[in-house]
Amino acid sequence: LRAAGVSLHSGPRLRAQYHQVGGPATQLTPAKSLQGEYGTEACAVEVVSSVEEAIEHINEYGSHHTDAVITEDEMVVKKFQREVESACVFVNASVRLSDGFSFGLGAEVGVNTNKGPLRGPVGIEGLMTAKWTLKGKGHIAADFSSGHDIYIHEKKCVTCGLQIRDN
Repeated sequence: LRAAGVSLHSGPRLRAQYHQVGGPATQLTPAKSLQGEYGTEACAVEVVSSVEEAIEHINEYGSHHTDAVITEDEMVVKKFQREVESACVFVNASVRLSDGFSFGLGAEVGVNTNKGPLRGPVGIEGLMTAKWTLKGKGHIAADFSSGHDIYIHEKKCVTCGLQIRDN
């Protein structure tokens, strides 16, 4: 990440572990918060000891918009997709793929990371929210904008993985 010009900000556990092995303090800038977005080519990095702890960390500190995991372990894939409380949950793909056009919705007119509140008369469909999951093989946004790859949209049950067909 550093070679690509990304600024890294360390969480408290990473910083403590880095100092224990004799790493210079100037190499790691402490993260001001694990909840904020930087709006630049920067990210906060923290150490966790398990996928359960990673999911707990994301659900506590994340924006609940888009989160991703890189793994080859299919059990981790299923657990991550099922338990992360974000609108978009990606596996082995860039979070930059999260936009209305990518999902086949057309131009994106707004983003909401809340679960409500709703206004006006609300039917059952108005109470439902979507969880978008994406499973890639190292895909990045440029793969699709260049025409190298195309999007395939399928509705699937998050619990069992079966495809849902529109009648």
